[in-house]
Amino acid sequence: MIWLRNLWLLLALAVAVTAWQLTRWITHVDHSPSPILTVVFDERPPFQIERLPRGLAALQQERYRFAEAALTSEAHLVFLVTPTMRSIAIEGVDPGSISCGSLSAERGGVAAFLVDPDKTVALTPVPLRNGRAKIVIPIPDRLRGALVGKSASRPGIVCKVGRRLAMAPTFTERAVTVRAKTGLGGTVLLDVSALQDVDDLRFSGGLQAPLGGDRTRLLYAGDDIVSVEWVDVAAQEQRDIILVIIGALSAIAAAMAIEAIRPAVERRAKRD
Repeated sequence: MIWLRNLWLLLALAVAVTAWQLTRWITHVDHSPSPILTVVFDERPPFQIERLPRGLAALQQERYRFAEAALTSEAHLVFLVTPTMRSIAIEGVDPGSISCGSLSAERGGVAAFLVDPDKTVALTPVPLRNGRAKIVIPIPDRLRGALVGKSASRPGIVCKVGRRLAMAPTFTERAVTVRAKTGLGGTVLLDVSALQDVDDLRFSGGLQAPLGGDRTRLLYAGDDIVSVEWVDVAAQEQRDIILVIIGALSAIAAAMAIEAIRPAVERRAKRD
């Protein structure tokens, strides 16, 4: 029957189009330039490196004197600042999509935040000021005296952004570009150690220093931009599942097409 043949053909076409759309989804490449996330630390005076101390313990203690920005997920920024820090300005985000709060050392500080998979650690809200194309975060006075030298539970400021900070040039790759500034001669440490499901992590820009392993970079006035790229392991697993689905849909579409033309082939075989 012609209507049955047409039905099989339409179903085969619908399944094939679905497989094609899934293929386009996982093979899409975004060529648009990645926006720059700019963080400006108002530090008076900024901490300057005179010489690197010897010994791991001394190096770790020295790290706590740096202004530090950490990307802990694709929507969370954590700032570890110094007692001389007055404010932090963030440019390149939607002012209406960001909220910030402080983490006290008494409640576990940054350590408690990092080990919480759902990032539900209690935060004390920090009021934000809207500047010209930027958000300004005043540093609460209560934090300044406790910001340096606490390796077990460092306090800090957490900011949550309403959109993903990392761009997705491909289905599995992620990339974020950060510019970090402080006073003349100052240094900022960018840390992505807390990112999960990360493979093939790559940096472009910044200096690698023996302060936080191979997932940190030092930024200073002469080199204040770093691009971080990595492969999302969860996205890789999702892509593999989609590939299996695409294969199954392709087989189903082929079977439907064969079923549509089968009566015609059988009639011709009988005539022959």
